[in-house]
Amino acid sequence: MAPAFADDPNQQANRTFTEAMQLIRRAGATYDTREAVRLLRGADKSLKKIVNDYPESTIAVQLITNQFIGDFDILDFRSRIRSLSCERGNYVEDFLAEHGIATATGPSTDACFLYRIETLLPALEHPIISARWDWLSLGVAYHLLGQPDRARDIILPFLNALMTKSKVNDNQESLMFLARAMMLIGEKDQSFKISQRISDCSSKLYNLMDMTKQAIWNNNAVEARQYADQARDYVEDNQCSWQKSIVAQALKITDREGEGKKIYDAIESEQFINVKTENRDESTPPELAVAAAAMGDPETALNMLRVVMEQNPWTISAAIEELGKRGEYDMTENFINDLKGLDQKAEAYATLVETAMRRNDAKRATAIMTKLINLRASPSQPEQQALILAMRARAEKDLYRDERWRDTMQTALNTADLVDESKRSQVALPLIATLGYIKTSHALLD
Repeated sequence: MAPAFADDPNQQANRTFTEAMQLIRRAGATYDTREAVRLLRGADKSLKKIVNDYPESTIAVQLITNQFIGDFDILDFRSRIRSLSCERGNYVEDFLAEHGIATATGPSTDACFLYRIETLLPALEHPIISARWDWLSLGVAYHLLGQPDRARDIILPFLNALMTKSKVNDNQESLMFLARAMMLIGEKDQSFKISQRISDCSSKLYNLMDMTKQAIWNNNAVEARQYADQARDYVEDNQCSWQKSIVAQALKITDREGEGKKIYDAIESEQFINVKTENRDESTPPELAVAAAAMGDPETALNMLRVVMEQNPWTISAAIEELGKRGEYDMTENFINDLKGLDQKAEAYATLVETAMRRNDAKRATAIMTKLINLRASPSQPEQQALILAMRARAEKDLYRDERWRDTMQTALNTADLVDESKRSQVALPLIATLGYIKTSHALLD
C-alpha cells in the first residue's frame, strides 16, 4: 500500500527538504573538504528536486523566490557553494560545473578571486531603486571571466527594476550604468534600447563614448566612427557645454584628432579660464583635463588635474593614460611624485607601466614598476595597501606577461579582508576593475 502522503506535493517536498537540511548540517560538522562537498552536492540535488518535481509545493515557491524557510537562507547556501571555488580538486570542480563555474578552482584562480571580492561588497537592498555600479561591475567581471550564469543572476534584477518600475526608470545615471553593463557583456540590443532613454547630456555623451570604445575594442572602426559622429551631433543639437570635451576624445580615438583638437581649443579658450596660469577655477569640468591630455597639451592637463582631482580622483588615471600614450613621461612622473594618496600613486604608476609597454619601452616600464613596488602603506591602512597590491598585480601582468600577478592579487585580497567593513566597497571596485583589465587589456570597469 502506498504511503498516505505519496500524492501530496507539500509533504513530499517537506520530507526532501528535511533530508537536505540534514546533509547541510553534516557538511558543516566535518573538517574533510571532500566529504563536505559530497554532502553539499547531495543537499543541492535535493533542493533542485523540490523545485523540479514538486513545483506547486510551498517550499518550492519559497526556494524560487529566495525566501527564508525557517532559518535556512537559499542565498547563503548558494554563496557557500561558490565559496568552494577557493578549494582545489577535481571533485570540487565537477560539482561547481553544475553551477556554471567551469573554470579551475583554487585560492589563486579567477573563480576564487571573484567570490572573495563579492564578499567585500555591501549587500543589495531590496526593492532595487537604482543601479549599483559596484554590483554591475562584478556582474560584468563574472561574465568576462567565464561565469555568465552568475553574471545574469546579478545583472537581471537591475535590468528588470529599471525597465519596468516607473519610479526608477528615469534615473539617468542608473540608465547609463545599466547600458554600459549590458554592452560589456555583449547584449548590444538591450544596451541600445536602454541608451535611447538617456536624455541627460552628460550621461548621453558618456554612453556614446562607451559605445565608441567598445566598437574599437571589437576592431569595428566603422561603427566606432558612427558613435563618435552621433556624439558630435548630439552636443550640437542639445546645446551641451563642457561635454564637448568628451566628443573631442571620441573623435581623437576614431582617427580624427585634428577635428577633436578644434573642439577642445574652442572649449578651453571660450568657456573656461586659462589654467596654465595660477588662476584656478574649482568649477573646471574634470573631463576637460582628460581631453587636454588626449589632445597633447600636457601642461594644461596636469594643471587642470591639480584643480579637479580631489573631487574627481578618477581623472588622474584617465589623463595619465593619455599622456603616457603620447610619451609624456618626465612631466607626468614629476606630477605623480607629488601626489599625496599612495593608492592614487599606485594606479598612476600602473597606468604608466601599461603605456610604456605598449610603446615597447620595457626599460622605462621596469623603472616605473620599481617605484610602484616601493610604495608601502602603514599597517593601520590596509585599504591603501590592498589597492597598491591590486595595481601592482595589474602592472605585473603588463610587464611580465605571465601568471605571477596571481600571487600578488591573492595577497591583495588577504589584505582587503583586514579592511574595516565600512571601507570595503572602496577596495572592492578597484579589485574588480583590475580583474577586468587583466582579462581584456582594457580599462572596461574604470
